[in-house]
Amino acid sequence: MNQTNSIIFADSQFEKLVQILKTESFSKVCVLVDSNTSIYCLPILQKQLLNAKIEIVKLEMIAGEENKQIESCIQLWTQLSELEIDRNAVLLNLGGGVVTDLGAFVAATYKRGIHFMNIPTSLLAMVDAAIGGKCGIDFDSFKNQIGLFQNADYTFVYPEFLNSLPEIEWNSGKAELIKHALIHDIDLWNELRKLEFNKHAAWLPFIERGMKIKHEIVLNDFKESGERKKLNFGHTIGHAIESYCLIKGEPIPHGFAIAAGMLIESFISLKKDLISIEQFYEVERFLWNNYPKLNFKSTEIQQLVKQDKKNFKGQFQFSLLKEIGDCVINQDVEIDLIVESLNYYQSK
Repeated sequence: MNQTNSIIFADSQFEKLVQILKTESFSKVCVLVDSNTSIYCLPILQKQLLNAKIEIVKLEMIAGEENKQIESCIQLWTQLSELEIDRNAVLLNLGGGVVTDLGAFVAATYKRGIHFMNIPTSLLAMVDAAIGGKCGIDFDSFKNQIGLFQNADYTFVYPEFLNSLPEIEWNSGKAELIKHALIHDIDLWNELRKLEFNKHAAWLPFIERGMKIKHEIVLNDFKESGERKKLNFGHTIGHAIESYCLIKGEPIPHGFAIAAGMLIESFISLKKDLISIEQFYEVERFLWNNYPKLNFKSTEIQQLVKQDKKNFKGQFQFSLLKEIGDCVINQDVEIDLIVESLNYYQSK
């Protein structure tokens, strides 16, 4: 299995994918889809593979974050076993972040690991979830609580799949692209905030740029012992809000939770004298203008933050903005400041 992930912008004929599948002589080519990508995306891929005389085995899961659970993995492991899929097979994960996260986890654990490739179909998966080798599932209502690090052999990015994407998923994916800019590239931030938010085509040229930011960070720190922690900006609070909504049975798009998390964690950055008041207001205005306010109980978010994977020896550890385009990691944040930041968000 690769320790580095090769990212390929696919052409409409998937020529590179076909070439690799033929060259590697996999025993079986399995494709994991969800109930949405089975309808909108699989026919596009299947046509090209059938033209190349590559037969596939279709595996399907129910769409939605609420299904990124061990039960879905068990169903897929059972299907793989019943189909007598061996260690020389490959699994193509065709879908958004849930499919690429869960599919990678299933592949990395089945028979101690089979080959897998990611074919992200959402903006969120393209700029974030399908890159970096984090495989995992939610557990006991906590986001990505069970998982491992294992890179896909390849990630194929085919922007035409975005044509079927609902507006809410476009906007969810933009949040991760915005995060990449805030933590790493002020020039990208300045370009993104000038775009008309709902003119989705205008965001397409920035997909590859956002992917390269994450890929570069991951290459320097695959197991997240240092620099990769920057990618967690907005996610300590954001994941807690997302988990809260899952527990309530009212799931929200990942990017909406992360947008709220970035706003709240920017406030924490301000209160810790890391970011200037001018830059805080710049970030705050942009996020409020483009993402809805989320409702939650502050006390329950605090309890969920206590389960965050980044915590160390009972200390809450955040990745925070030092300035727009730069981020600092391993920042201890007291519970009183977390409460203050949540109250600030709710007061708006």
